[in-house]
Amino acid sequence: MACLDEDDASLPAIVSMLEMLQRGIGVHHSGLVPLLKELVEVLFQEGFIKVLFATETFSIGLNMPARTVVFTALRKFDGESMRWIDAGEYMQMSGRAGRRGIDAKGVCIMMMEEDMPEDNLRAVCASQPRPMDSEFKLSYYTMLNMLRRLETTDYNIEYVIKNSFKQFQHDRNLPATEAKLRELEAAAAKKGSEGNAVVEE
Repeated sequence: MACLDEDDASLPAIVSMLEMLQRGIGVHHSGLVPLLKELVEVLFQEGFIKVLFATETFSIGLNMPARTVVFTALRKFDGESMRWIDAGEYMQMSGRAGRRGIDAKGVCIMMMEEDMPEDNLRAVCASQPRPMDSEFKLSYYTMLNMLRRLETTDYNIEYVIKNSFKQFQHDRNLPATEAKLRELEAAAAKKGSEGNAVVEE
């Protein structure tokens, strides 16, 4: 915390956070000051934080398992309304329970403050998560940003695209696409020979 100036170090949010961290209690959410967020992650990873109150942002992209994961609620605000979490979100967060090589098993606890419809409960606990689809779009802005990085690094645009999840999905779906193309070509050839044909979608 020595890198903070006197005004920042005296902010109530930082002062209260430091007091909690000294007691082994942490808080992690997207609204935290980046420095505090990183501090919490490091302390948790090193085992100094025993109880961590976190939003789902902590479960994304960080390899930091815990012995026990507790859900205080299974409803979340998605920017428009309150809704039940889905199977993918549940698996992402509950998957933190159990530290490999340390715990024989992980524990996941749900604290239900309201009755959850049976269909929703089944969807969360028994369903497969939604399939992942790449949202990568090669826009002009993306290309300009990559070109700018080329000036100072060995950044390779072709390498980035070839190793993207979007390209992986494209390559995986290529056999099915080629098979569909052959079907359409066969239907077109049949139409040309008979003068009329119905192509089914």
